[in-house]
Amino acid sequence: MRIVVVISTFLALAAAPYAGESAIALSAIHARLFYHHSGSFSDDITTGKIGLWNTVIDGGDAREPSSSVLVDVVVTGRPGTFDPNWLVRLSVVESDSSAVVLKQEKHLGVLSPQGSYHCGFWLAEVGCEALTLTATIAGSSAEQRATIPFRCGE
Repeated sequence: MRIVVVISTFLALAAAPYAGESAIALSAIHARLFYHHSGSFSDDITTGKIGLWNTVIDGGDAREPSSSVLVDVVVTGRPGTFDPNWLVRLSVVESDSSAVVLKQEKHLGVLSPQGSYHCGFWLAEVGCEALTLTATIAGSSAEQRATIPFRCGE
């Protein structure tokens, strides 16, 4: 009986790193314009409810000029958990040309008492080309996508 308990304990501990990676999920990607005059942020621009025409010069539904965006990748899991191997990757490409705007990865901290963690990424010098955002968790097939339909013209 002791051998079975020891083996069961050993197997559970050996599987812990792998279980930790599957213990989190990507629940959302949000993006907000950073307004250059006030230093404030817009509502989420990935919803399609905000017109993003000429935002760099205060056009569309932008309240002020904006050429920077804060991307918030929301990760969820068991409250209070942590794994030093948890890694979120964000890839941002121009939708029309597939030109890479950003490829960045960040380690996560301890999940909140509500079981969430917000991982922020900064996009600079954007606003005229539509963007496709793809977030993934390293070692997982989890993926979230969002688009930002920027456009500019006269």
